[in-house]
Amino acid sequence: MRVSHYVKDNKTSSMPTDFIFFDTETTPKVSVNGDIEQPFKLGVALYWRRRSDQPSDTLEYLHFTNIATFWDFVVDHTQAKRKLILVAHNLQFDFMVLGGFGYLRLKGFELTNLILEG
Repeated sequence: MRVSHYVKDNKTSSMPTDFIFFDTETTPKVSVNGDIEQPFKLGVALYWRRRSDQPSDTLEYLHFTNIATFWDFVVDHTQAKRKLILVAHNLQFDFMVLGGFGYLRLKGFELTNLILEG
């Protein structure tokens, strides 16, 4: 059994400030063997930076029909020493449709943490 004790205050705390919310649409195609392909059709993204240094937050919208355009948008909003959180309703599907692992590797990124639930 653990000894009871007071929980100490956190010395520091940080909250993410940079997010990109995104969604993709596909045009499902059934192949002759019955497999369903999901080729990319279009997508939308919203960059949101929570600002404590200004009266309003930063919001930037993107409508895209080219996958590389989305990843350029992601790279443009990536800054040193700040986390950029990518959020999607169905992250696993949208990330795969956008070729996420391949594009991030090409852009020089290293995946350190992938959260699909929670």
